[in-house]
Amino acid sequence: MTHKTTADIHAWLEHMSTWPEGWNGYNALPPKAEALAHTERWLNEIIPLLGERWLPVNITAGGQGDVACSWSYGVYTLEAILDGLTIDCMKVWGRDVNCLITDAGVETHEDFVLLWNWLLEENA
Repeated sequence: MTHKTTADIHAWLEHMSTWPEGWNGYNALPPKAEALAHTERWLNEIIPLLGERWLPVNITAGGQGDVACSWSYGVYTLEAILDGLTIDCMKVWGRDVNCLITDAGVETHEDFVLLWNWLLEENA
């Protein structure tokens, strides 16, 4: 499910906080409160930096209690996994199952803006 506004994001993360263990039909852990809070805080800080270049974000949980955010533009995707302490990003270079996927470290908001620029410029 994609979300454009901070209000949409807040409502969805709040909904995710109710997901039980096994929410995906397997043995997935429920989203951790720390990961949900980290995601909301981080997105609220990133959205103003991107301004009108912001794209709707797809948000779901990972199987270990983390939160996964992804943005697609053209054939490329940028994914961010937040666990409450860290942010791990991946650049997905196409839609084919055999496409290149590269890890991309994010230590600062500026690091993420550079990844965002990759997503938008690579598809220009």
